[in-house]
Amino acid sequence: WESSPGAWTGVLGERVWTLRQERDRLWYTVYGEGEDGPPPEASKPDGAETDQILRDYFQLDVGLPALYRAWGAADPLFRKVANDFPGVRVLRQDPVECLLSFICTSNNHISRITAMIERLCQAFGRRLCCLDARPVHAFPSLVADCVCLMALDKAEAVPVDTHVWRIARQRYGAALSGRSLTPRAHQEIGDFFRGLWGPRAGWAQAVLFCADLRK
Repeated sequence: WESSPGAWTGVLGERVWTLRQERDRLWYTVYGEGEDGPPPEASKPDGAETDQILRDYFQLDVGLPALYRAWGAADPLFRKVANDFPGVRVLRQDPVECLLSFICTSNNHISRITAMIERLCQAFGRRLCCLDARPVHAFPSLVADCVCLMALDKAEAVPVDTHVWRIARQRYGAALSGRSLTPRAHQEIGDFFRGLWGPRAGWAQAVLFCADLRK
């Protein structure tokens, strides 16, 4: 997704969308398919089906206020930072798109990751779902947890990167084996936050991750 003043434009469900938010309302434009020539013109939204695509993508069936209250009651630090990040949602992304995007994150920074994904889209387009016709195994635990959380509805999955590892050690004082982010430490951190935040620990982690990036 690319941002412009007051709007975001991106691809969802093989359609091009522009989204705008006004207070608690989300406005959208869906564009028809275009081949050669000028950009496609906006097409008339197809009612309930189009609404359902957005509701599914943003997981709007999940009520955030009640979750924020529960997480805040269990965790003073969460309660402190949550007021500045009231609408953080975990998206329900296409599994293949999510997987490829997180593979690009390994040892990279956000701007380079964005450029890599953009180049992939330009070069391969719809071919992304083929994955070179080869099954892929043994993904790093961070990538696997990101895919589980953001594409496979495993809300208890806690992706643990250096940000989350540092949060667990420095801000929560979690007792971890070793001084580096080993597979064992990854499991210990995930178990720690699942014990603290409950069955939607991955969502709570997303809020603190956003707060850590803003620092």
